[in-house]
Amino acid sequence: MAGKHRLLRTLLLIFSVIVCITINVTDCHGDNYDQNIKKAVQDCRRSYNATGMSLMRGRVDKCYQNALRRHDRKKFDYCAAFDLSAYFVDDMMVRQIHCPPFEGFDSASVSKRIEGGLTALGYDKDRRKTEVKRLADTTVKWFKEIFETE
Repeated sequence: MAGKHRLLRTLLLIFSVIVCITINVTDCHGDNYDQNIKKAVQDCRRSYNATGMSLMRGRVDKCYQNALRRHDRKKFDYCAAFDLSAYFVDDMMVRQIHCPPFEGFDSASVSKRIEGGLTALGYDKDRRKTEVKRLADTTVKWFKEIFETE
């Protein structure tokens, strides 16, 4: 009888762990992920409307520093989406009104910050590639909706 109870407790513990992992993965990669990226793009727009590009770089750098110091993946995703949005704004200004590119928001610099952050968070090369694509795709989706339709 005691053996059955021990087996049942073990199975319940394993089931609980699986449920917790599933909830955390869904939380990171589900609707909350999408809303987190959307918020970053919205905040980038607000920041750009308030101060232009002049304070963006400092804000991006502080954002990454805080996220990486705490190993906070959700915050890192927010920072990367904000960074990508600032790059897209800068690129749009260069193409549309022929402004010179703003220092630090060229594609190589943005890619280096994102790749470096994912490396610091422990991602291997293949996973970094997947995550960068996912971040870029989601950010582009929200950038188009927020910047180009409002």
